[in-house]
Amino acid sequence: MNNYEDYMEYVRNCPKCAKELKTTNKYYFNKAVLSNSPCLSCSQKGKIITEEHKQNMKLNHADVRGEKNPFYKKKHSDETKKKISDVVKEKMSSDELRKSISERQKEYYKTNDNPFKGKKHSDETKNILSDIAKTRMQDESVRKLLSERSKEWHKNNKNPFKGQRHSSESRRKQRVSAINRIQIRKYNGNVITPNYNLKETEYFERIEKEMNLNGVYVGKNATQYQINHLGYFPDFYDSERNIVIEYDEKHHYIDVYNNVLREKDIRRQNEIIRELGCRMYRYNETIHMLYEVFAQ
Repeated sequence: MNNYEDYMEYVRNCPKCAKELKTTNKYYFNKAVLSNSPCLSCSQKGKIITEEHKQNMKLNHADVRGEKNPFYKKKHSDETKKKISDVVKEKMSSDELRKSISERQKEYYKTNDNPFKGKKHSDETKNILSDIAKTRMQDESVRKLLSERSKEWHKNNKNPFKGQRHSSESRRKQRVSAINRIQIRKYNGNVITPNYNLKETEYFERIEKEMNLNGVYVGKNATQYQINHLGYFPDFYDSERNIVIEYDEKHHYIDVYNNVLREKDIRRQNEIIRELGCRMYRYNETIHMLYEVFAQ
């Protein structure tokens, strides 16, 4: 028996949408040309299906719902899944096809509301989507493709956020969201341990005795004190005396020898003081100096 490729192919265009239509049957091809018949999609547009017609369709078509479906409770084999995946990947590698799908979606949403508008995914669905995304991103070819697309996009488009900055509120929300995400994914919902300098523990042990404090810090406790609303972890916090101490390495300063902090450290400092209403000290590791700071 001959393969499909061995047959002669007859090609014409839909008279309404100009879509290319192919067939190997000469009789039906000639009949369609003579009647100037449109494609299936165009022929169904605007067609009103009556209740009587729906009932006739039910009577004349097999009911394959639920247990009547021949594939009920069955699953595709891994080999079949791979074949289906390869076919989809091959189709979606076509720039022309992706452009066509994009244009159809834009055209659809001009006249139709998003069916998911106002709805939210359940936590279970979010976890499933997250696992799928993780699996895809483990594929080197997928990461490479995304990188190339991103580079190509930035060649032809100006970044709409260029020259702009997130507001303090926006940064706070992003920070809190990131902490919650890390806590769930990396720590399985347990307490987070932020990055810290090993020298901090020795210093805070000494300063507790000298200033008669009782603070929370890594080394003495499992983690640092967390200001949930701000998404900050002060290096040292004594809740009884409401005192915060920050242990600063060289990178926190513009001018380390004159205690000139970087902008983001000043912003963080101001937010913590205003949120807790606390007294705040900073220890400059480079020049071994402890000094008090105030909200600016």
